Amino acid sequence: MDFGQFTDRARGVIQAAQIAALAERHQQLLPEHLLKALIDDAGGVAARLVRDTGGDPDLLKSATEEQLSRAPVQPGANEGPQPLYMSPALAAVLQGAVASARSGGDRFVTAERLLESLARQSGPLRALFRRAGVDADALAAAADAQRKDHPADAETETTSGEALARYTRDLTEEARQGRLDPVIG
Repeated sequence: MDFGQFTDRARGVIQAAQIAALAERHQQLLPEHLLKALIDDAGGVAARLVRDTGGDPDLLKSATEEQLSRAPVQPGANEGPQPLYMSPALAAVLQGAVASARSGGDRFVTAERLLESLARQSGPLRALFRRAGVDADALAAAADAQRKDHPADAETETTSGEALARYTRDLTEEARQGRLDPVIG
């Protein structure tokens, strides 16, 4: 897997998932680790996207944690760090995210694409998303709407309007709402 095709944020989420798996002494890096890292990402958009599609991010997180509590743990707690292997299910999620990014016109895989790919997986992952009230198609549509016409063509991701909203004021909108003092001159 070429992680150079992932945005900085997506790589950070994957790294957070690895750290969590190592801390719990799990034998494999699972899709559930990635999902938990996405929901826990304070600067990320996963929880907001889940909420926007009518789902409950807190329920999704607790269901994911419950699933992870049943993951096999490596024996020998005092033997030092053990190797961590990527599960085939997580490899399928990452490949699905890459395919989704390519079909969406993105050069890089974003955290939103990771979440979308997780939601599209079958088996226990699909059950987690259903339990939290999240539909994969609605999640994909919300992610596309958030990105709008701004494909992920750089490693540093900013969603459409995110930088403008953060660092500027929309004077036209303030004037429409009557919150802008008239300028005399």
